[in-house]
Amino acid sequence: MDLDNSPESKWEEKRYRAKLNKEIRIEEQNLTSDVSTDYE
Repeated sequence: MDLDNSPESKWEEKRYRAKLNKEIRIEEQNLTSDVSTDYE
């Protein structure tokens, strides 16, 4: 099975990366909000 050439896998990879980026951003927001609770 050659997943690299199928559009589904490309889309899945994009969605997976987007999900990772979103989680990373949420993590960063949590870290910064822990430090600076004044802005909440």
